Amino acid sequence: MKKILTAILVLWAVAAQATFNTFITGQTLTASELNGAFQTVLYGNLTITVTTSDVTLTDAEALYPVIIVTGAMTGNHNLIFPTGDRSSWTVYNQTTGGYQLILKTAAGAGVSTVGGYHSRVFTDGTNIYYASAGSGNNYDITSLNGANSIGFNTAPSAWGTSLYALDIGTSTGLANEYSTNITDLVNNAYWNGSSWVYKNTGTAGLLQELSNATLQYSTTASGTGGAGLAWTNTPFKVDTNGNETITGSLTVPAAAGIIDPSGSKILSASPANAWYVENSTDTQVPLTVFGHSVTQSADLFDVYQNGGGQLYFNVANSGAVNVAGSLTLMNSGASFLTHNGNSIQSDIAPFGWVVSSISDTVTPMAYYGHSATQSADLFRLYNYGGGTEELSVSASGALALNGGITLGNSSGLFSAAGSGLQFSGSGSGLTATSASDIGIPFITYGHSATQSSDLLRLYNYNGGSEKFGVDVSGNIYSAGKQTGLGAPAWGWNSENAALDVGSISAIADFGSGLYAAYNLYFNGTNWIYKTSGYGAYINTDNLGNINFATVPSGTAAAAVSPSVKLSIANDGTLTSNKGCSSGYSRVSPNHCLNTAAAAGGWTNESMGARQILLAPAASNAKFIDVAIWLQAKAINATSTSPRTVTAQFYTASSGGTQIGPTYQADGMETVATVSGTILGDSTTIVTVPVNGSGQVWILGNYLNGNMSAVGTSIVGYRD
Repeated sequence: MKKILTAILVLWAVAAQATFNTFITGQTLTASELNGAFQTVLYGNLTITVTTSDVTLTDAEALYPVIIVTGAMTGNHNLIFPTGDRSSWTVYNQTTGGYQLILKTAAGAGVSTVGGYHSRVFTDGTNIYYASAGSGNNYDITSLNGANSIGFNTAPSAWGTSLYALDIGTSTGLANEYSTNITDLVNNAYWNGSSWVYKNTGTAGLLQELSNATLQYSTTASGTGGAGLAWTNTPFKVDTNGNETITGSLTVPAAAGIIDPSGSKILSASPANAWYVENSTDTQVPLTVFGHSVTQSADLFDVYQNGGGQLYFNVANSGAVNVAGSLTLMNSGASFLTHNGNSIQSDIAPFGWVVSSISDTVTPMAYYGHSATQSADLFRLYNYGGGTEELSVSASGALALNGGITLGNSSGLFSAAGSGLQFSGSGSGLTATSASDIGIPFITYGHSATQSSDLLRLYNYNGGSEKFGVDVSGNIYSAGKQTGLGAPAWGWNSENAALDVGSISAIADFGSGLYAAYNLYFNGTNWIYKTSGYGAYINTDNLGNINFATVPSGTAAAAVSPSVKLSIANDGTLTSNKGCSSGYSRVSPNHCLNTAAAAGGWTNESMGARQILLAPAASNAKFIDVAIWLQAKAINATSTSPRTVTAQFYTASSGGTQIGPTYQADGMETVATVSGTILGDSTTIVTVPVNGSGQVWILGNYLNGNMSAVGTSIVGYRD
């Protein structure tokens, strides 16, 4: 509205050659100056810089119909237009940094723009709207960047200037390379003028109609958004004559075919899994590769690796077949025959491959593949055709023998390939050794000469000392003093017999006592942390006492001195080494008494208001023992009156919850009673809990006896 009024006034002033004071600037302008203002309102443009903060336009700046915004933005910022004005602008966003520029008033909502585009917007005085349909990343169809590209529901990619491009969504692009007359339909890529670039992280594909009317589809492997790419594969191409080039496999459904103009075709037909050639006169002719060898001109059929390459297979006119690789027999019972009649054949069952002689009654016969009774066998050996199975090898490599394995002599061995480990049998069981068993662990399975019931014995070497044994009852013997369950032994002193359980717990015998340790072990000089953290042990000594010790948190492998915190003597006496606050002595593991309570006397508490009681300093008390002294006194009344004084404990200075009962002392005053005479007297010791700061509150009150008193004394605490 200000723009319209200003324009009218300017036109009037120019026509009248007058001067007037504008209501906008407050300045007196000549007709020439008004004409300049008129040019600004209708045609002018203003450049504004936005970098690190929001920018607010003045009323005068908002008169410009075109706003150009520049600057390297460091974040999303607002360009704020005056409130109350109904106007419209064209805003050119030329900022850099990739951040959003929000066009709004101080009072309402606005719209966002991105660098490199212009937007036509208007305001209703409060909110700012797009002048064209859409919002956010929906741009006017005329919003082109410098590379002649348009974004539909997205910001256009940085396409090169040698083409026109339309980005649809975040992945799809349609481009015309007008200099070469090529049309591109591309997924997840764009041409920046010198190379193709991934839009987003992932694979990319390109379908092109080339200038010679060839249709070509190209792909590439997955890449990172913003990185350059090369089209590494062209799986499909159709030229102007309809010729198709396929670099991958072509799958044709059963009974479908590839047909040439003459009617001949290659098709997949019954029986399944076979290819056939069919033409107008012949049907189901075997599909083959026909050719001949330059060295074997009489061949009926040759197959080469490629033109002039290695000959893989041929059939001579004599029927001889030559195969460079493997040959599969199609029928059961078919066989390969040697000149003397021995054969390798596919058994009729079929059971697999069978090796036999002309007369197989005395010649060993072998099956390769599987048998009727053991379908997973890879190999079976019989004493003769139809005879007894003597040996088989399963698909898992398991070896089954009908008889035993006899070593050829007393030194015969089974050897594990590559390890040097050897197994031999003797009167004392099966023995495992190495090729040179001096210094190498030596194992016997079965029994030993000295311990006939042993199932397993382990020696440090052949003829050495026994280190480990397991008997038929499952009992385990270990010659070593340190044993680890679930983890290696930790490094205890060699004089200590220790069992380490897992990675942090252990039981050890020191001769003078047993230790159950957590995160600690003794190396003969010091206790050592096994891992970083806290540690503790429980010790039973040779006098029947039990000691509990702890250590603070420490570092793995560091030395530490455990401190005994609690002891239980064999007569049941409990001793705690935990200290008490100053002036207190420990009388039980969690109870300290005030040895100075008598000297400290009583503390008189104010009546009618809660008074705080504090646990002793550095006591970590959970409860305190409070002695309460209550006295109901006479006030020399003129009649007979009861006198009562009470005390209550609370969890807070106000509100909170009462702790325990109400304590009170009572008395009866007569007319002749002297003022201050004690009518009722009560002393009680109570244990009350304290909060985490060691605090509790007491409230003293009286009934008809304003001379009554409440006194307290903290005589102990419990931690």
